[in-house]
Amino acid sequence: RLWSDILTQVPGARLRLKAKALGDAGTRAHIIKRFAEHAITEDRLDLMAWIVDSHPLAAYHGVDIALDTYPYHGTTTSLEALWMGVPVVTLAGGWHASRVGVSINVRAKCDEFVAANESDFVKIAVNLAGSRDLLADIRPRMRGLLVRCGLTDGIGFTAELERAYRQAWRAWIDGGT
Repeated sequence: RLWSDILTQVPGARLRLKAKALGDAGTRAHIIKRFAEHAITEDRLDLMAWIVDSHPLAAYHGVDIALDTYPYHGTTTSLEALWMGVPVVTLAGGWHASRVGVSINVRAKCDEFVAANESDFVKIAVNLAGSRDLLADIRPRMRGLLVRCGLTDGIGFTAELERAYRQAWRAWIDGGT
C-alpha cells in the first residue's frame, strides 16, 4: 500500500522488486494482483528473480531510491543498497526487526531517510524522487560514508562487541544485572 502510494505520487516511477521467489509465475501473479488493487499497473513493476548472469549488486545501477520492507526490515539488502549509493527510506517500527533499517541509517549518518510514521515514509520517498540533484550527489559519496562510519569495519565491530561482553560479564560478577 505504501509503495503504491509512492508510485501514485511519482508519475513515471517504477518499482523494482528482486527475490528468488519472483522466478515463480504464481508469486509474480500475486504481486501484480496486489499492486493492481492499488491501481498500479504491471508495467510499473520490474520483478526480478534470482540473478545468475551478472553480479547481483549490478541491479542497483537502475535504482535511485530503496524502500525498506516493513515490518521486517532488510539488513543485507539495505547495506547493499547503501554500498551502491542508493539511499534507503525506512519506516521505524516498535520491535527489533522493524528497527534494523533505523540503526543502519543512523549509523550511516542518513537519519533524514528514517520515517516515524507511514505518511512520513511516503513523503520522504516522494521528496527524494523529486530531488534529482540530491540523488546524484549521494550516489558517489555513500561508500566513503559507510567506511568512515564503521559499518564495513568487521575487526573494529568485533572489538567493540568483545568490550561490551566483558563489561556485561564484569557487571554480572559484581552483582549487577
